[in-house]
Amino acid sequence: MMKITAFLFLLSALLPASATAATMTFSGLTSEHDVWTEDGITATGLDGATASVLRGEVGHLDDGSTQFATTIEFTMAGDFSANAFDLIPLGQSAIDCNPDLRSCAFPFTDAVWDNVVVEGWKDGVLVASDSFWMGETASTYSFDSSFSLLDTLLIKNLRLPEGADFYCLIDYCSHFNIDNVQLTVVPLPAALPLFASGAVGLWVFLFRRGRKRKNTPI
Repeated sequence: MMKITAFLFLLSALLPASATAATMTFSGLTSEHDVWTEDGITATGLDGATASVLRGEVGHLDDGSTQFATTIEFTMAGDFSANAFDLIPLGQSAIDCNPDLRSCAFPFTDAVWDNVVVEGWKDGVLVASDSFWMGETASTYSFDSSFSLLDTLLIKNLRLPEGADFYCLIDYCSHFNIDNVQLTVVPLPAALPLFASGAVGLWVFLFRRGRKRKNTPI
């Protein structure tokens, strides 16, 4: 009976715990922040401010030449899977022409390129990526299964490709907000932090019981 109980204890310790979803809403901002932590998620602007209260308590990305980041890094205490985030386009200043070739003519044609880049990293290795045009209306981007078991998620605003026949009318070519960034903690096996100490305690109990039986007179 004791062996069965011990086996069940070890088995339960190895069963996965339920996954816990966390969401960064950027709620409660009072100023611009380079780092913002909420619901177990930390967002860090790698080259500028991460979040903007002026734009409605959201994450904000420009593609350069402003105080805002072009890349925001998301991390948690442990590994996680990326679920989704809301994307709110704010417009762009890029037109499809080359001023050096005098090919710009009115009315201008807006340029379209993959300005949103998402990357999943694990132990310094890129394991998942995607890129797409932000569009003109708000949408929700859902990550696929490759964005699992990550320790870092990057969301980037990619400037126009080098040497492209595009021209930006102002310092930055595009900008957008992000909100409701949802990540799910990858669960450890239930009771794993206590597994080692529990196993040691169980071994001591069985060892002592065995010694008592050995020393009991027949």
